[in-house]
Amino acid sequence: MTFPHERASWQRRRLEVDSHIDTVQRVLVMGEDLAKRWDVGHVDIPRLHEGGTHAPFFAPWVPVYFPGSEAVRRTPDLRDAMQSLFDTHKDQIEHATTAADIERIVKTGKIAAFLTVEGGHTIDDDLRVLRRTMWLLSTAMGAASVAKMNSKPTSKGLSSPSKSISEFSIQK
Repeated sequence: MTFPHERASWQRRRLEVDSHIDTVQRVLVMGEDLAKRWDVGHVDIPRLHEGGTHAPFFAPWVPVYFPGSEAVRRTPDLRDAMQSLFDTHKDQIEHATTAADIERIVKTGKIAAFLTVEGGHTIDDDLRVLRRTMWLLSTAMGAASVAKMNSKPTSKGLSSPSKSISEFSIQK
């Protein structure tokens, strides 16, 4: 049996990761400030701290009713919304792109936030779009989600959801 004080001690010694958080739409569309505790939604910075989550992966998901190029344009809007959060709350949350970033940021007591890309439609089912915008999005592990979520066969990159991302990484 674990007592609450033992669990809190254990959580402080561990690096907790949540590998998929769908909250970015709330930041963009509703202008929610994740530094405040909200009684709606699943995630905010106070609850991340209370739950001992050090490295959340935020998924800038674009709803499927945004077709093609509209979805591609929406992705940087979501990225910009998160950057605004990072800029406004530098003392609480920071964008991480590497494991070293996570270690450095967590040591300061801040949340180390990764951004991912979710859904093939987000890049118009075209890996060239992902390659061209990777520098802008500064995402980690994003392409793995795209490979899993590819919405239709395409000649633009992934031809089936089962193709591995390693094939993406060697494409020219």
